[in-house]
Amino acid sequence: MLEEKLQKASRNLSRIDFNMCYDGIRVNVYWLRAMFLAPGARILRHRHSSHEFHIVKSGSCRVILDGSEHTFSAGQMYITPPGVFHEQVSCSDDGYLEYGLHCEIKADSEIMPEQQEILEIYKNMEFAAIDDSKYIEHLFELIFEQAYNMELGYYSGIRHIICLIINAAASSLSDTGRPKFVYEEKNNLSNLRFKEIDKYILDNLSSAMKVSDISKYTYLSEKQIGRIIKARTGMGSKEYILSLLHQKAKHYLKYSEYSVGEIAERLGFSSSAYFCAFFEKLEGYTPSEFRKNTDT
Repeated sequence: MLEEKLQKASRNLSRIDFNMCYDGIRVNVYWLRAMFLAPGARILRHRHSSHEFHIVKSGSCRVILDGSEHTFSAGQMYITPPGVFHEQVSCSDDGYLEYGLHCEIKADSEIMPEQQEILEIYKNMEFAAIDDSKYIEHLFELIFEQAYNMELGYYSGIRHIICLIINAAASSLSDTGRPKFVYEEKNNLSNLRFKEIDKYILDNLSSAMKVSDISKYTYLSEKQIGRIIKARTGMGSKEYILSLLHQKAKHYLKYSEYSVGEIAERLGFSSSAYFCAFFEKLEGYTPSEFRKNTDT
């Protein structure tokens, strides 16, 4: 039954174009399939102008290169780069099963720095063996499951998984598995946290928000939030929230036809009187006076 499902999934995959670009890497997929070989079956010496990814699911095989031989068994993976002649022989009495992806990997426009590193790995690689391929094996099986069922979302899902396979294999082929380039924002955690805090405040201005609400959302203490806001704006947390309320109130008064009472309600004030007192304290005018002066 497993063999029948994999064969059906492979047939479905063979009819679909999965060429794509992600973060500046162009991937042209030639085939994506599960391949069964009978005991002793042989794939004669050949080469390709693109990369082949082979995951051994069950059984074992011998890969014969010009000048060397390698044996692979279940759980292992090997990648043949462009231009490398190779021959494959099934060595198992019970037959051999592998998952395979054959694709071209090249640069597209505006490639991301991390993807440039990945591309360099594939450009410069020689024939490579990877001993632990369980994660990539799992990714292939997700593809076959989606290709077998072909439910809504399967096409974009498979394209995404192909990208994950290419990234994961590159990580296994690199010296450390870690990128040489670190994105600039990741070096400034405070900047990222401020963006998260600021967006939460703006999204929830009308909900009578407290600093404790931000703390629960961001998993930061109120003191941490205060330090982050102070470093970025020069204001305390409550002062900053009030300043955003003030700016939003001015925007409504200038550009909307909401009444003062409606604006007070939209900004989460308990009453129009409280809103008017808040606005006059910061602006020097009542909301009505501010609107009148803006209109003139």
